[in-house]
Amino acid sequence: MTKLTQLWQALERIPGLTTTIPYWKRYCGPDYAVIRPFLHATDFSGGTYPCGNADREGCFREIVYSGGNKIVAVCRQEWDPCEEVPLCSDDAVLYELDLRSFTGMIAEALGFRWQHALEDERCPWSIGLLPDGPGSDRTVFLIVETSLSNFLNSVLKVVARSQCRKVILAPTNRLKGTDVQAVLDQHRIPLYPLEEFILEREDGTLGSPNSLAELVSGKVRSKATATLGVSQANGPRGRGFEANASDHRKVAAAVLLFGEHWAAQLPQLCRELH
Repeated sequence: MTKLTQLWQALERIPGLTTTIPYWKRYCGPDYAVIRPFLHATDFSGGTYPCGNADREGCFREIVYSGGNKIVAVCRQEWDPCEEVPLCSDDAVLYELDLRSFTGMIAEALGFRWQHALEDERCPWSIGLLPDGPGSDRTVFLIVETSLSNFLNSVLKVVARSQCRKVILAPTNRLKGTDVQAVLDQHRIPLYPLEEFILEREDGTLGSPNSLAELVSGKVRSKATATLGVSQANGPRGRGFEANASDHRKVAAAVLLFGEHWAAQLPQLCRELH
């Protein structure tokens, strides 16, 4: 089985998981063929096209409609601009990731029950349920963000959603900073990077060597849980778990009260939670 490192990293570079096919190809590289079946055309057009020099900061081509059916991509670098590129109409169309089919694939590969709960266009998304003992399920969330602050915000939203047990999936561990880890530890929420577990088989299909249940139960150790610890991630629902109800309310109140400025209150919030 082959890792799809460039694909998972690409998801964390594309805001809203929507861009033109040329950018999907550039970001995903050799993994583009894997994601292509999950991309659907929208009714909107993009304004830029990848420039010829990917390493040159701020270099991009603007998509220009020059009359009739002629479309060209014009470099806006003042010095040493890249050459113009003629485009077809599909090059300018925005393509979005179909979350329903994509998360369905993730659920099948990791062996948890997919749940149709993607009405909210913004993440975190609740994508399924994992059996977690007699009569109990653990909610599976997917977080895909492009910045550390947005990722932390999404983690706090997961924490604030009910008192049920949770597990978070993310494309990579790139945005799991110390603040995020502190929140995960406090609330006993394991986070697993898809980069580590969703792989490409030789026949081109996607699968995983381990189920999510095996990871959460501790039967299979992951780099992702090295700092969390299996005993902490899967401790009994005793006094500590019940105390989290108050923690949930504090987190939710902080996010709602401070809005975009909640991050500045995080150190004080963490002290209160501990």
